[in-house]
Amino acid sequence: MGIIFSGMFAFGLVLFARIDTDQHLTHILFGNILGITKAEFKQTLWISAFTIAIIMLKRKDFMLYCFDPNQEKVVGLPVKLLHYGLLSLLALTIVASLQAVGIILVIAMLISPGIIAFRFCQNFNRMLIIAVIASTTSSLIGSILSFHIDAETGPYIVITQAIYFISALIHSYISKIKKRSSLDKISIHP
Repeated sequence: MGIIFSGMFAFGLVLFARIDTDQHLTHILFGNILGITKAEFKQTLWISAFTIAIIMLKRKDFMLYCFDPNQEKVVGLPVKLLHYGLLSLLALTIVASLQAVGIILVIAMLISPGIIAFRFCQNFNRMLIIAVIASTTSSLIGSILSFHIDAETGPYIVITQAIYFISALIHSYISKIKKRSSLDKISIHP
């Protein structure tokens, strides 16, 4: 998969070099959230609202598809429709994110909030809340930092998410140690 990604990325760079455009390569790679137009902002807002609405309406069906597709078939839900619907929502989210954070960082921004939330708790509903909080606050902090430093915004957002992830890892490690020590105390005192 890494070779395919690298090959397609290189192919995209070749195509970009052949096309006459006023777009800077750094904006494609790293985005330019502080330079998006009103039209691009509205497009991102509409895509986000549409994606959130569909996920909220079909939340239980998507959860069943993601966690137990065999049960979904037994229940009689449209597995292929949910599969392609979820992929379409993912593609829309990527398109909306490209203008803000660029092609390289969009993957980190899709994956990081979920991993951060997973490290903090095991309840799916809480994970969703923590993921939204982590994503929103890291975007705000990264944007503010990049504005004051006068640098690209995307990398600062992802650096903030990396700090969140390290904090989540430390939190889960400390929680495991506490849990283990409390279990040891219980086993010592029957």
